[in-house]
Amino acid sequence: MCQSVLHIPKVALRHQRSTWRPSLCIQEAHRGFAASCPQQAEKGSRRRQQAVATQMTKRSAPAHPKSAAKKEMMNMTADKIPDDVGVLPNTIVMPPFSKHPSIFREPGLFTRLHWDHIKNIIQNNVALLAYKFFFWRGVTAAKPLRPKIQRLTIVRHAKDLHKKLYAAFAAGNETALKDLCCKGLRSEYSMRIARRKPGETVHWKLVRYVNSLISPRVVSHKCGGMGASLGDLPIGIQQAVVKMKSIQMMKTIAAPAGRAKQPPSTAVKEGSAEEVDWTGAKEKAVVEYMVLQRRLLKGVYEDWKVWGFAKELDVDEFRKERDEKAQRLRDTQAGKDTQAASGQFEKEL
Repeated sequence: MCQSVLHIPKVALRHQRSTWRPSLCIQEAHRGFAASCPQQAEKGSRRRQQAVATQMTKRSAPAHPKSAAKKEMMNMTADKIPDDVGVLPNTIVMPPFSKHPSIFREPGLFTRLHWDHIKNIIQNNVALLAYKFFFWRGVTAAKPLRPKIQRLTIVRHAKDLHKKLYAAFAAGNETALKDLCCKGLRSEYSMRIARRKPGETVHWKLVRYVNSLISPRVVSHKCGGMGASLGDLPIGIQQAVVKMKSIQMMKTIAAPAGRAKQPPSTAVKEGSAEEVDWTGAKEKAVVEYMVLQRRLLKGVYEDWKVWGFAKELDVDEFRKERDEKAQRLRDTQAGKDTQAASGQFEKEL
């Protein structure tokens, strides 16, 4: 039930040719000992030939890509399963109330925005309950304990990862980054570290969190299945978006004159994560939506990792999508009215 509530496309699964091969020896159907007449015997022979041809076609047909991908995933080890699955579907990060449409000038848009948000919260809570109580439904092997949600611990883990992540990035510690963030963000940071000048050192410091009573806080929380299995057990995923308001300070120190230059680390393909513009002021007020995730492998949770940073909902884009949808509905209705009028005119003729 949980996997039906939330399904993630297997975009990261690699397709392989099926390991199954058709049999080289196909036994032909034996002819019956008796036939009532030659015509019946001929019909029976045709049926047998069609059955043999159908059997050969089925055996020679390649395995379905989904079956091959599922079989490949079952044979994978935990370290080979991709961890960068992106932000889960239908994740809504609401902007501050000051950016909401006016309830007086655009009451329809205001109502629709908040209704979508409330509906999303209800769907997320239903998915969380389904994940907790029904995730192992249909499993024939020994079922592990029910997966725990542990929502109250998310903010604590988020603050800890937030500090460790930026400290490791500033120090250029790619080994620590491997344990703190997913592959996509790690690749982004590796490229930024490689772009630094030889001998350059960076220092980062968290001055304080702003509005510590309400920040950091969880603004989105989702759980579900990844649509694949490890062994006989499905893989689960828990993802949360934590809003953080903080004042950070960064200091870059160039290499002293005459110091031996150190070769930069190997650059990695740049990802799409973008969290802070470090080229600005040294001390800066920052609002971040940090995305944390952990996977459930064989009934055991991995440690929390940082997937990256999300963006809040763009009200202008939301308005544009709503207008386009309304226009499509009007065009569809106009087409139906035209077709109905044409049919009525033909009847009158």
